[in-house]
Amino acid sequence: MVNRWTVLTWLFAGRIIYTINWVAISPALPLIARDLNLQLTDLGLIGTSFLIGIGLFQIPSGVLAAKMGARRVSLAGLGLSSLFSALSAVAPSFELLLATRFAAGAFMALFFGPGISLFSPLFGQRERGLALGIYNMGFHVGSLMALGAWSQVIDSVGWRTAVLIPGLLGVAITAPTAFTTRGLGEARDEGPYLPKVRFILGDRDIWLLAIALTISGGTWYAVTQFGVLYLTSESDLTIGAAGLLVALMSLGSVLGSPLSGKLYDISKSKVHLLMAVDLGLALGLGALVVRHVIIFGASMFLLGLLYTSSFTIAYLLPMQYRHIDGRYTALAIGMINGVQLLGGAVFPPLFAVMVHLMGYTFSWGVMGLMALAALPFIYRIREP
Repeated sequence: MVNRWTVLTWLFAGRIIYTINWVAISPALPLIARDLNLQLTDLGLIGTSFLIGIGLFQIPSGVLAAKMGARRVSLAGLGLSSLFSALSAVAPSFELLLATRFAAGAFMALFFGPGISLFSPLFGQRERGLALGIYNMGFHVGSLMALGAWSQVIDSVGWRTAVLIPGLLGVAITAPTAFTTRGLGEARDEGPYLPKVRFILGDRDIWLLAIALTISGGTWYAVTQFGVLYLTSESDLTIGAAGLLVALMSLGSVLGSPLSGKLYDISKSKVHLLMAVDLGLALGLGALVVRHVIIFGASMFLLGLLYTSSFTIAYLLPMQYRHIDGRYTALAIGMINGVQLLGGAVFPPLFAVMVHLMGYTFSWGVMGLMALAALPFIYRIREP
């Protein structure tokens, strides 16, 4: 008999490596620019190519999971995304680096949603939230490692070796993950597929979740991209000190993932829980206007805890809707994630323009109002 916690452990490990392969390129950008003779605008395209890949392939990954089985698709996503991440390390030109990062993002989309569909049936309704919270925690553990410890690895061995290592690790753990999950996630829909795909893509509650998560969760992109710059330009803090304060958001996310999953399991109203989380995000964003180190650090920790809670709840709700075929859960989650990934890309340039015209105080206030703007959409979501 398959041990569900062993399965979750291997997928959790894959999620960590997946995230390092996603995020570790960021601290390597200065060395990449020097090595390939790139400008600042070129570096921006590296991140954009990856986000386009992972955003565009969220929905196709869900369709493939329904047609081929969640196990095949998630394992292919883990192995191939790791392979192309490793190939990024040996890219001889900027154009090939863009291509490998796009491919890595596209194949990562195959791992996320189908991976959830792979382990979630092993857990009952009273445990599924905790299980998904643990799975999501892998992303934030990986982020802490990529932005913290992996920066030191990059300094020690260079960007190519540092990017190559997690890519090869991801390829290496694909085989034992396949062995551990044998016999799982084999349910496939023999068709016709199009009516069921159209049903999911037109579902009212899935769209409400996607819009709400894009509006409130999209502010995460502005906080992570401009948090350090805000502190260093508006206070006497060094880049290192500002970076540590912003990193508190990742620490809050690590703790918030399993906590929010457990709260979801025991909550009578899932929608009210999501509304409370969204209200907390608005307050946390508004508190950033106070230029005090302790308040800023507390806000970062709170925002990290609440951001991961909003994502966890949004991914759990489709798994409980009776009108959604379990074989198409990955598609529903992929649609929510794809919309917020592509929509969230608007927030950094929007925030930058607001700061340029009105300053940080006004801009953080607008981000708080954006979070509040998600409440009417959340209110209209049906309870599972």
